[in-house]
Amino acid sequence: MEKIKTGSIVKTLNVIWLFSLLICLNSCKKDHDADIKNPSDQVFSGIYSNTYDKWKLIAIENGFRKKEKAPDFDYIKFTQPAIYEIVKNTISVEKGTISKDTAYSTDDLLNARFIPDLPFSPKYINPGNRYFVLQSDTLIIFSTLDTMYSYRFVRFNKWVPKSAAGFHMNTGNSIILEQSDIDYYDASAHLIYLKAGHPLIKSISGALIDVYVDSTLIYPLVLFPMSTSSYSRSGANIMSWPSLYPNNVIFIDYTGYSGVTDKRYDNRILVVLKKNGKFHEGLTCEIQSVQVITDHKVKLDLTLSNNDTFDYYFIDPVKTGLKLFQYFTSGLMLTDSQEYTFMQRGGSIQPVPWNSWDKGWLSLIKTGEKTNISIVYDQFDAIPSGLYHASFQYPGLTYQVKKSDIQQADGRIWLGEMTLTKDITIQ
Repeated sequence: MEKIKTGSIVKTLNVIWLFSLLICLNSCKKDHDADIKNPSDQVFSGIYSNTYDKWKLIAIENGFRKKEKAPDFDYIKFTQPAIYEIVKNTISVEKGTISKDTAYSTDDLLNARFIPDLPFSPKYINPGNRYFVLQSDTLIIFSTLDTMYSYRFVRFNKWVPKSAAGFHMNTGNSIILEQSDIDYYDASAHLIYLKAGHPLIKSISGALIDVYVDSTLIYPLVLFPMSTSSYSRSGANIMSWPSLYPNNVIFIDYTGYSGVTDKRYDNRILVVLKKNGKFHEGLTCEIQSVQVITDHKVKLDLTLSNNDTFDYYFIDPVKTGLKLFQYFTSGLMLTDSQEYTFMQRGGSIQPVPWNSWDKGWLSLIKTGEKTNISIVYDQFDAIPSGLYHASFQYPGLTYQVKKSDIQQADGRIWLGEMTLTKDITIQ
């Protein structure tokens, strides 16, 4: 029997394997070529057929949990056949092709992948697999993961530059709120009242934002929807959805820790807003005293002041009664040195319907006036003698009020809330 030559078999197998690999690579290349062949039919087709254009980047969205700054650029350009180019500071920083994923695309929603040409790497839109939403002159290229950056564009010939003068907010280098968008800022409730109800910032659901005065970064904040689990509230933040205010109002909230500076009070912001007629004091409120009348009856005395140029309507606990007033606020809380909190236990009543309001609940405080307010809690926890940290949120109306109702004939309805604190001694 003839002896088999092992070396010959190995060589033969190597040739077969190499030949098979070449066939496979050629097949893959044909498949890839097929993906980008006739792009008007296969990539940007139907309602996406006019995507071939130059698109100005106007906002970078999401990117929660990211530590590094978003990869910023000026515009992206799509040309046939299925070619993209990303430009920053007039320099082409990435070029490549677009490959459509037919399995995940529909007539209304395009799924495609950015494939950079060598020597470029997928730096600016990474990962490259994205969904496209085209609406007339706006384009959104997004990821379904809110930990990834998404990008919002406008056709370059429709782009109106925004001013970086004064107070403004950016995502990356793109201005999403400029000073001229603002009617005024209510410093007491940290509310930005907008001239129009739908500027760019109101259309974004999530973003990492920087607050500037001119070219100086003042503080970062996060715009987030309540539905996200990728962001743990800390520092300055704006809840995009659901909004608790009319569509022309933005509330900048702050969740901080003891000893951390709340940058919303930064003097550079207040100075530039005052200089440009965008600043209003709103209302101020102080805790004057907390008195224990009996074991479960506690009296809270407040002073409400109006140092603004507007006359304001405010929620009056005398007119609402205690239980309805408690619907709008968590009420007085007293915290001892062991972090145990004492509060009212009597519950609240909800307006009917739940999102309604009544002018009969409100009282008017005119500019320059002060008024004393007393609230008596009749089902308060029994409070031992000692030192306490008192806190109270004075409430205003929020989602109940429409934009058209804010300005009344003889004053404005004050929206928002004020957090009051004071260290007290209970004898």
